[in-house]
Amino acid sequence: MRFISIIFLLGITILTNAQNFQSGLIAGISTSQVSGDEIHGFNKIGLQLGGFVNHPLGKNSKGQFGLYYIDKGSNDPKSQFKINLSYLETSYSFLYDYQEFSWEGGLLIGVLIDGKTLDIYGY
Repeated sequence: MRFISIIFLLGITILTNAQNFQSGLIAGISTSQVSGDEIHGFNKIGLQLGGFVNHPLGKNSKGQFGLYYIDKGSNDPKSQFKINLSYLETSYSFLYDYQEFSWEGGLLIGVLIDGKTLDIYGY
């Protein structure tokens, strides 16, 4: 009976079609500024780390989910004023390949996990 169960399970694994997911990592730097802080320019350089997984939906389309950590903020190189913001972001997007170009649209949700302001008095 045990032998028949093993043969049956092996047969099912050979006949079934496994899910086809593709994944990747994202690592790099980002530049940002804070609206309304009276500091102009993208002078804040931050770290961006994350990953994504996507699944084909059709011949030319994919659905994708991503999870990212990103540093944002503002930095005035002429003074000691600095804003450091750390975000955790998730994206849900639809990718469509058309004439050797990939179009992407979706939803990005970010949550502030840490925020600090540095001025002449410290943090």
